[in-house]
Amino acid sequence: MARSTSNPKSSKKLCFTSTNKELLAQTLLELSGLSGCHFVKMSVEPKDGMYLGRCFFTNDSDVGKYWAKYGRSKYLMCNIQDDDFARQYREPSATAESAITDARSQVTPDLGNSAETQIVYPSEKYFSGFYATLSAVAKERVYIEMIEAPPLESVISFQKEHISKNGPVYYAVSNDQVIGWRDVFPMSNPRQVHRGALGMGLLPEYRGQGIGARLLTATLAHAKRFGLEKVELHVYTSNTPAIALYKKFGFEQEGLIQKYRKLDGQYFDVLAMGKFL
Repeated sequence: MARSTSNPKSSKKLCFTSTNKELLAQTLLELSGLSGCHFVKMSVEPKDGMYLGRCFFTNDSDVGKYWAKYGRSKYLMCNIQDDDFARQYREPSATAESAITDARSQVTPDLGNSAETQIVYPSEKYFSGFYATLSAVAKERVYIEMIEAPPLESVISFQKEHISKNGPVYYAVSNDQVIGWRDVFPMSNPRQVHRGALGMGLLPEYRGQGIGARLLTATLAHAKRFGLEKVELHVYTSNTPAIALYKKFGFEQEGLIQKYRKLDGQYFDVLAMGKFL
């Protein structure tokens, strides 16, 4: 689980505690993408109401630098610890990607008695499942702008291009089936590429179980690593659960667009929301 590197490892690590599981998971995801980080771990269940996280670095200077960054957070407790515990992780045995995957897997618990739902970065084997889920959500005609999915070939091409650039996009997968997605696409205008547009969808039977929040955690962390400075979205005013989720993650309302959409003679208003990364 250690990050492969020829550099010696620091004997020190950053130790995090927080009551906010999503914030801690996002912080560890961000740290796991750093070249100086070779291992992260996080508790799945809280201890005395607190979630625990650990981050191991290649050198002491990185430990001090990121302790200075996170040590003053109002929502995370961050300390430097130096003991023999880290020695069992000293030998390189995996790639940077596996370290990031490990951080993600720590925040994907079982949903009741069903199979574990995982938040994964897409690969081609999931494209047909993604298309089926996109089609199902579009046919609801309520949550996303499209009311039917584009042709399969164009959807796959669009996904391949985004993934080839390491763009921010994640699928929720249960029993090897795609049940939801979350993505951020940079603006096409070269003077606006610091901004990205957020999109998402989730099958009805999986809503209200925290999967949307987990998708959002992974996608926002990736968007920041990708170099985006701001993420924006439009959400229908009737979609109150989504609005509450976005506010929880720090999105702020930037405007109200009245009669944004007209479908079957009915008008829909949307909120314009944004979050600086």
